Amino acid sequence: MSFLLKAGLVYTGTREIENGWVHVRHGVIIEVGSGPAPEAGEIVDEPNCVATPGLVNAHDHMYQWATRGYVADGTLFEWLRALYPVWARIDADSVRVAARAAMARLLLCGCTLSTDHHYVFPHGRPGLFEALVESARELGLRFHPCRGSMSLGDSRGGLPPDSVDDRAPSRSAAGFDVPRGGRAVLAVLRLA
Repeated sequence: MSFLLKAGLVYTGTREIENGWVHVRHGVIIEVGSGPAPEAGEIVDEPNCVATPGLVNAHDHMYQWATRGYVADGTLFEWLRALYPVWARIDADSVRVAARAAMARLLLCGCTLSTDHHYVFPHGRPGLFEALVESARELGLRFHPCRGSMSLGDSRGGLPPDSVDDRAPSRSAAGFDVPRGGRAVLAVLRLA
């Protein structure tokens, strides 16, 4: 299946093409140009719009969308101290809902590739990382999640509750197998 986007201006990152078009086949851009457009299975003609490459979001904590607006006037550490106990109770469903909201906002703003630095893994709450990956796959966002960890709970002088402390040997990296899907490959990293 092929798709053709015609726009009043196509910006490629290196050049501007007036009355240009972008030809896509199986989700891959195969041709960009102007003048007579190639045949395509679907054509979208937007003569008053600009087509640009997708934006990239290089840093996010998508689970935090579940608590937007909390401690709005606090300092960073007041905010963290107030919210770590809340985040210590997150589960896969709340991560999924928050991630979908965060990813939808990114997509609506023109972002087509994002990462998420997820580092809160409450003990006994499985599926958090998988909820992020599934949400990105469902919404069509190219996604490179990063799995962080916290090894210093509040009993040892850290900010987060001990219930999200990642020191125990049973708290292994989120090393599940993510199948490759087309050209959007997920990269899973363990950050210590």
